[in-house]
This record gives sequence, C-alpha cells and structure tokens, in this order.
Amino acid sequence: MPHLLTYLQLTLTVFFWGAVFHIGKYTVQFLSPMVVGSWRFIIAGLMLFAFVSLREKWDIQALRNNIRPLLFMSVIGIMGVNFSLFYGLQLTSAINAGLIMALSPILTALLTAFFQKESLNSQQILAMGLSFFGVAIVVSGGSMQTIRDLHFALGDALVLIASFSWALYSVIPKRFVRGVSPLHTTTVTIMMGAAFMTAVSASISSDFYTIPAWNVLLAIAAMAFFCTALAFVWWNEGLRKIGPAQGAIFMNLAPIFATLIAIALGQSPSLPQFIGMILIISGVVYNSRKPGTPKLFSRPAYQRSSIPSALPANVAPQTE
Repeated sequence: MPHLLTYLQLTLTVFFWGAVFHIGKYTVQFLSPMVVGSWRFIIAGLMLFAFVSLREKWDIQALRNNIRPLLFMSVIGIMGVNFSLFYGLQLTSAINAGLIMALSPILTALLTAFFQKESLNSQQILAMGLSFFGVAIVVSGGSMQTIRDLHFALGDALVLIASFSWALYSVIPKRFVRGVSPLHTTTVTIMMGAAFMTAVSASISSDFYTIPAWNVLLAIAAMAFFCTALAFVWWNEGLRKIGPAQGAIFMNLAPIFATLIAIALGQSPSLPQFIGMILIISGVVYNSRKPGTPKLFSRPAYQRSSIPSALPANVAPQTE
C-alpha cells in the first residue's frame, strides 16, 4: 500500500485526539482549565513555530492581509474551544466529551452550507439527523423527560459549545483566509490563541504561576507535543498526500478511541453512550460518502459548488 505510513500517522493522530479527553480530564483535577489550556498551547505553539520556520518561509504580508479572520479563529477556535472543553471536562465524562465533539464534522458541513449559501441534500440532512439524535441520547442519558425539558448537564453543554466553535474555526479559512497555507494558519492561530489564553489566565487564575506535580506537567507536555504539535503536522501532511475527503474519514475513529481508552481505564460506557456513539458515527460516515441523491430545494447547477461532506475537525482546511 503506497500510503500505509500516511494511514498509520493519521490513525495515531486521531488516537492522540481521542486521548485528549482523558488527559485533559486528569489535568483539570489539579489545575484550572484556563491554566491547562494556556500551557498546552504555549508549548505546542513554540514547537510548531520552530518546525514550520525550518521547513517553510513565512509570508508576513499574507498574514497581515488575513489578520482579522486569523484573530477571530484564535479567539473562537483555540481559546474558546479549549476553555469550553476543559471546563466541560470538569463536569462531564471523557466519553461524553469525545462523543459530543464527534459532532464537529456534521456542524462543519452545516456551517459550510450556510457560509457558501448552498442548499443541503437529503443525504446531509439525514446524516445530521442521525448525529444530532445520537448526541441528544448521550447528553440526556437516554431520558425522554430530559430531552423534552431541554435540561442537559452544564458540562455537556460546554462541550457542545466547544464542538460548534471548532466547526466555526474549520470553515473560516475556506471563506475568508487567502494566500496562507493550512500549516501556517494552524501555527499562527495556535500561537495567538495561546497568547490570549495566557493573558486571561495570568489575570484571573491564581494557580497560573503555581508549579504542579511532575505527573501533571508530564500530562500537559504530552498534550502539547503528541496531541497538538505532532498531531497537527501529521494531519496536514496526511491531507496533502491523500486529500481532505479521504482524510476526514479518519476523524470517525476519535470517539471510538476515546471510548476504548475509557474502557481500558475501567470506565465502561453506559447503554445511552453506546447507542449515541453508533448513531453519531453512522451519521458522520454516511455524510462522508459521495452524495448520490439530488439536492433538496436546490438552485440551478451553475449557481452551486460542491459542499465538503465532512471537513477535518482539528485543523484548518486547505486555503487558496
């Protein structure tokens, strides 16, 4: 197989992202979520900056021309996602968080359709219905009364905000960023997001200057290196070799890895979590298939362009 190494790297990348939910839940027991997120992205940003600087030339003018969308991506996609996710992990299980974040590709497709002013086809609508129903089962614990009352746990709601924010982060480059490579976009937004998080954390978190135990430091360093810097490099390289459409399929493994890690740690998933996982993954896999049905409420063909079936949920997509 010509892309065997690439497939292995993408699989390990998604495994690292699945592990984030468990490592993050562990670290927020000892440090505030703001501090954990800040140090994770400070370390990862420095690593990525050094790596990219050795491999590629920085186009400062292109970055200046795109400063507004890059700043927005930093606030929403880096600071917003991580604060929401890590605060959510204080209040919900790693399994729930992994399953809810698996909704990101579906939300990305929905936002892509909105920004590009395109209609959705029946396949996308059905896929979204399956995934949203799966998330509803997960966050409600399978209780119809909870669904009727719209009374979900705060931790699940925060992770859902993180999932939506990451989907928004993923669609901005396609629509608003021009002339900046995906790896540069990712590196710059991580560095700026780390700066914003550090400013907030240093101002309001009393434990920002506290040196934690070595095991907590090791966990944060692992998230910074494996789950962020290395994972983003491998993801970009993988998409460049096999394409975004094929690479996006690997994202379906993230909730599976998160659940398998939980089982390995002795945290057996409940029946609602298992059913929700099946529905969410089914929706994302079905949405990633090549559309074979005509669009609903579609406009003439010359007015439309194709909507990506599922964009990667952990890195900025390709930009022109």
